[in-house]
Amino acid sequence: MRILKTQRSREGRRSKKNGNKRTNVSSCGGDKFSEKLQALKSLLPPATTTEPSRQDAYVEEDSGSGVTEQLFQETADYIVRLRTQVVVLQKLIEIYGSSDQTEDNFVS
Repeated sequence: MRILKTQRSREGRRSKKNGNKRTNVSSCGGDKFSEKLQALKSLLPPATTTEPSRQDAYVEEDSGSGVTEQLFQETADYIVRLRTQVVVLQKLIEIYGSSDQTEDNFVS
C-alpha cells in the first residue's frame, strides 16, 4: 500500500509540472502555436462578414486572447454545419437511393 501512495503522489507532481510547462510557452512554442492557428484558419471557409481584418487577426493576436477563442468557436460551428450536411445527404440517399440503384432500375 505504501508503494502505491508514493507512486500516486509522484504522478500528481508530474502532472503539476507538465501543467506549468504548458502555461509557460516559449517564443519558439508560441511561433508553433501561431502556425497551427494559421493552419486551422486555412481549413475554414472564408468569412461571410465584411470585417476584413478579422481573418488575419487570429495569427497576429496573442494565443491567450479572445480572438483565439473565437477561432475555436468558429471551427466548432463549422464542424457542426458539416455534420448536419452529412446527415441531410444521408437522408436524401435513403429517400432517393444512390445513382447506381437508379441506373440499374432504368436498365432492367
